[in-house]
Amino acid sequence: MGKPLLNVSELTVDFKTKRGLLTAISNISLTIKPSETICIVGESGSGKSVTSKAIMRLIDDENGVISKGSIQLEDQDLNLLTKRDLNRIRGKKIAMIFQEPSSAFDPVFTIGDQIVETIVKHLKLSKKEAWQRGIELLKKVGLSEPVIRMKQYPNELSGGMLQRAMIAMALSCNPDLLIADEPTTALDVTIQSQIIELLNSLKKEFHMAVLLITHDLGVAAQLADRIVVMYAGTIVEEGKVEQIFSQPHHPYTSGLLQSIPKLDAKKETKLFSIEGTIPSLSNMPSGCRFHPRCPFATEKCRLESPPLKNIDGQQSACWHTSELINHENKFHNESQLGLTQETIPIQQEVTEQEPLFEVRELSKYYPIKHSHKTIKAVDHVSLKIYKGETFGLVGESGSGKSTFGRTLLQLEKPSDGEVLFDGQSLAAFNHRELRQKRREMQVIFQDPYGSLDPKWTIGSIIAEPLKTHLKKQSKKEIIAAVKELMVKVGLEPEWIDRHPHEFSGGQRQRIGIARAMAANPSFVLADEAVSALDVSVQAQIINLLKELQQSSGLTYLFIGHNLNVVRHISDRIGVMYLGKIVEIASSDELFENPLHPYTSGLIKSIPSIEKIGTHQIDTLKGEIPSPSDPPSGCAFRTRCPFATELCHKEVPTLKEYQTAHFAACHYAEKRKID
Repeated sequence: MGKPLLNVSELTVDFKTKRGLLTAISNISLTIKPSETICIVGESGSGKSVTSKAIMRLIDDENGVISKGSIQLEDQDLNLLTKRDLNRIRGKKIAMIFQEPSSAFDPVFTIGDQIVETIVKHLKLSKKEAWQRGIELLKKVGLSEPVIRMKQYPNELSGGMLQRAMIAMALSCNPDLLIADEPTTALDVTIQSQIIELLNSLKKEFHMAVLLITHDLGVAAQLADRIVVMYAGTIVEEGKVEQIFSQPHHPYTSGLLQSIPKLDAKKETKLFSIEGTIPSLSNMPSGCRFHPRCPFATEKCRLESPPLKNIDGQQSACWHTSELINHENKFHNESQLGLTQETIPIQQEVTEQEPLFEVRELSKYYPIKHSHKTIKAVDHVSLKIYKGETFGLVGESGSGKSTFGRTLLQLEKPSDGEVLFDGQSLAAFNHRELRQKRREMQVIFQDPYGSLDPKWTIGSIIAEPLKTHLKKQSKKEIIAAVKELMVKVGLEPEWIDRHPHEFSGGQRQRIGIARAMAANPSFVLADEAVSALDVSVQAQIINLLKELQQSSGLTYLFIGHNLNVVRHISDRIGVMYLGKIVEIASSDELFENPLHPYTSGLIKSIPSIEKIGTHQIDTLKGEIPSPSDPPSGCAFRTRCPFATELCHKEVPTLKEYQTAHFAACHYAEKRKID
């Protein structure tokens, strides 16, 4: 075995708070060898990001302190270095890619200025040499027109382009170790797959080690050599990627893997989820920290903390690993024989093919100042959403999904077209009538915290729609209704006087759902409602939405970029590209027989645990064009491997090629036959 590049030994990190010291991570140890990729996985609050920041000593600026242990980079203990010495190492020996690329760039300087500054500081090149190196790096990470990109400001680049530019800056000084903290979380599936492919290729070319932080196990499967599983500030399992995915040795790891929506999962059953939430730093359970959520917990688990032990080449901190392995093998065998039910069945059948929404040639254009051009965010979209169904809407950022949702509900005034709700044109209502009609149309937003007033209690937040739309209710009746709603969405009624900041992300999303359900709507727009959540919390929210649909007869428009999730929850799916619908079909039909090349590209780009250790990624090349300057003919032709002269000249129309399967492609008929 070669000497490790990084050796973290018994690391404990505390944070100074008004209530005293809070321990964020406890006695964790891990090593990374040169050219190796280690992936740390776990739910939010498990200590993943704190670990990465501790290695970089960034916690020093966040009231954090390393109270125990060492961080050895080759022959240097980073914990003993002065700030001046650390600055010499950061960027040169260790570099970091952050989750939010916009936070890594100064908005008042160009991309080139910031890359050049890093190169000049560490490599002592001239500014001219550093500028040329910056151009080469931007080209290497796949950015088109690198000379132009060097002169642009961060706000002029899309999310995917900015992520690539940040990777270029991180690689500018050939670091030995690259730390990537959730580098793909906020990205579309296509850009995500491109970044995974890029990291894999750059790792080989630069012979660098990678420490990847993620809660997306599909990403981990395609990047990692070894996986470290963290829970509540401790390491609970470690092993090779093939070992972890084929035979988890800890119940928490097993729960995370089971929570992933599978492409072949039965839609009429619930997703598996780990009950409960990760404990807060101020209220850690005794014994094994996972025991309050563990199906195998015993009295010993409640009293004694299990050590990390080597079992069959894997490290696991569990008193009952052998029972778990036997259970997993039995479950696997019964599943193959069809003897097990994954979960309790949910009846999700659309009994009527009667449209709740009928959209006719809907368009939303935004004029560009000082220009004759317009941004065609939504461009002549026509579709129907039937009563009792979930209509999924997918597509990359910039495709027009969210704008379509807002325009559908008249939160944005349409530029053209008509929207009928239950047979009535929404444009015909005046402001007062539309306000009354909104009782039947509610929204669940992507960011649960940003959509909740931090000054209000959750009781007041959930009660607001009741007071607005059901004014005759007494205060006592409203409180009773709020508590009933809280129980319905899985919140404790005694929490009614708490504020949003006292809840986890999943709990805040439940508050948002309770608020949306308060007015007893018939339709709910869920706009990226689970995209920011951990896989287990995500499963809980999906199950909740399906249960509420069953009990209340709800109709959903579910907008998302996680295609596995959208497939599981949706009856039908529409695919948007550059403001237009390019395909509509039932969810199973769409995934099994896509007729549009864009749909096919999206599906192939999904990070999958079935691709463990192959490091082979199917990616949809390029990025979505600017909606202010779309290509002629078929908007997708600039990225389509099948484009012809006809695609260049003529816009394809949305046609029905099979029963209820529509596509806007000149060659859909040929793809159907193939």
